Amino acid sequence: MTIDIDHKSGYCFGVEFAIQMAEDELDE
Repeated sequence: MTIDIDHKSGYCFGVEFAIQMAEDELDE
C-alpha cells in the first residue's frame, strides 16, 4: 500500500515537473 501511494505521488510530481519545464521552454 505504501509503495503504491509513493509511486502515485512520485508520478504526480513528475508530471508537475514536466509541465514546469515545458512552460520554461515556451518562455524562451
